[in-house]
Amino acid sequence: DYSTVNYLFTTFKMILRLTSVLAATGLALLVPSISVGAQKLQRSTALDRQKQKIDGEDLSSAIPSNSRLLLHRKKKAQQKKQLSRRKLQSSQCITIIAIDSISDAMNDGGEENDEDFLCELVHGVTLPIQGTEEQMKEMRAMLHADTLLSNESTLEVLQEIEMIDEMAGADDDSGALQLAEFPSLLQSAVFLPPGNVNLINSSDGRKLNAGFKVQYEGKSPVLVVKVTDKDGLAIEDNADHISDKVFGTSGDEINPAQGFKDCSFGKFELTNEYSVNIEDKLSAPGVIEVSIPISIQKSSQSEIRAAAQKAVEDKLDFELPGPFQQVMFLVENCYGDGCGWAAYAYIRGWLSIYKQDNYLKPGVVLHEIGHNLGFAHSGGLDRRTYSDHTGLMGNPLWGDDMGKMCFNPAKNFQLAVGNNVWYNDGPGKIITWDSGEDGGTVLDTKMVGIAEFDKITENNNVVVKLETGTDKDYFVGFNRATGPTSQNRLASDLVTIYEAGNNGMKYSTSFLNAYLAEGESHTLSNWRGTKQDLTIRVLEINVGVVPGYAHIKIVFGDEPTPPPANNPTSEPTTATPTTPQPTDEPTLPPTNHPTSEPTTASPTTPQPTEQPVVGPFCGDGICDLHESPKDCNTDCIVVDFDAKKGKSDAETNG
Repeated sequence: DYSTVNYLFTTFKMILRLTSVLAATGLALLVPSISVGAQKLQRSTALDRQKQKIDGEDLSSAIPSNSRLLLHRKKKAQQKKQLSRRKLQSSQCITIIAIDSISDAMNDGGEENDEDFLCELVHGVTLPIQGTEEQMKEMRAMLHADTLLSNESTLEVLQEIEMIDEMAGADDDSGALQLAEFPSLLQSAVFLPPGNVNLINSSDGRKLNAGFKVQYEGKSPVLVVKVTDKDGLAIEDNADHISDKVFGTSGDEINPAQGFKDCSFGKFELTNEYSVNIEDKLSAPGVIEVSIPISIQKSSQSEIRAAAQKAVEDKLDFELPGPFQQVMFLVENCYGDGCGWAAYAYIRGWLSIYKQDNYLKPGVVLHEIGHNLGFAHSGGLDRRTYSDHTGLMGNPLWGDDMGKMCFNPAKNFQLAVGNNVWYNDGPGKIITWDSGEDGGTVLDTKMVGIAEFDKITENNNVVVKLETGTDKDYFVGFNRATGPTSQNRLASDLVTIYEAGNNGMKYSTSFLNAYLAEGESHTLSNWRGTKQDLTIRVLEINVGVVPGYAHIKIVFGDEPTPPPANNPTSEPTTATPTTPQPTDEPTLPPTNHPTSEPTTASPTTPQPTEQPVVGPFCGDGICDLHESPKDCNTDCIVVDFDAKKGKSDAETNG
């Protein structure tokens, strides 16, 4: 900050003048206390001068101790000889690029990061946008409200530029000033003007990526760039190994290319096949190696990105992104402040950067390219930014052989409905259920996990969006752990519930709200401000069939009472034995082989006699019309029947 430097230098100059005057006039002898203080101040100032550098040259050694005023004159002379000047001016970003990262400590519960923003000033040169805490919160809110469009929106920023004096190499001595070729690299950031953030959303503001559009289906060309700095720092893996880990070219079975193919059921696939012939420039299929003329230990991320991009463009002889949908830069490490990330990516853009060996973890690459596709993070029950372990945009899988995980129901809704891809057709349904506001509505459905989307035969639902009437809605799914999602880290084979903004259609952080096993339920109180509850119940989970399913019932308010049957019976039919009506004919003779035990639903058969019994009489086991418990208690008995319990409180002899 040059105003601060000016102030400090002016103060320093005044102190020097004061001590010089005191020494010259002899006041130090008249006022010992002032003299002692001045001597201490002089010694301190001398030490400070030893540390102070002006344009790389220590000027204090050339200035006599009794001639402090020469310091000012010397400095002025140096400034006049400088061949450059700096100036603060207003500039407009070509575009704003939102970037999102994943912390290299996330597998250990480390710190989490919010989105940051870059200003594209000239092609290949991007600088961080800095502002007050309130301004940065405002920009993030705009991003999540879809008013700030990454790679499209732009705004005015304050940029500190360096003006080059033409006498450094010009033929004339006009002394005219011109803008340096890459003025943005002379600073570490651009700054938001004071006040509210004023976006510019115009169709002609997106110049850098003119013609670039995020691709969600088909083969997506990916270029992987291995970067080596001027000191020889680079990741250890060779190009063939890198190609295998990203594309599976040598047989690696769990890789990002396979992961996207499995999750999309063949609709989206990373490829190293391009529309241009650059085979002679590649070190392995899909992998190019470049060297940059700067040190990654001493350079900012902006400088490293610019240098790496320029090196690739020089080698390929065309500008990035060119024919590529994604460009992955691999660097040895990150040094200095702000290096707590494992990888980061442009949101709705083409660039991602990975440090150390994080590129070979399929879950990390799937996560970062998810940002390229326009996905925000997914938080867990604790509401942290990416603590959701049920899908890729939360805390992904951290391992070379771990990557069988897909996106959660909120992101799947964004894919199918917001972008009309992947799950937008087929037997599996992604629906929106509007409960209304009166209560008494019910959704009874069987849900199938997205992992078995291709095995659905009965038009089952895979995502149910619960419409709230606001831009924040809830999304229900069945987190089936099989096939492409067999390595889920949380809530496997359980019903999961999420919330997300932007109606689930666009970029918005989702949060895990609950996960339920069979027999459990979750209540959303005061649903839609009606003071009535909405309850999600899991009636059954069955993973013993293909596809596995979860039978759920969603009830808003009081569940309606089911109507009675069309023809209800007036008397019980199964709890007590029915008594056959007597006939005029004698009963048939018993069988030669009576059953060993009587049945419970019909009267027991009396033991056969040598001669068949003819005619009704007391003792024949049948309570005839002319008999009663009073005159024939062997055949007839009084029974109290409880219709509610469906059984009697006494037993009969027959």
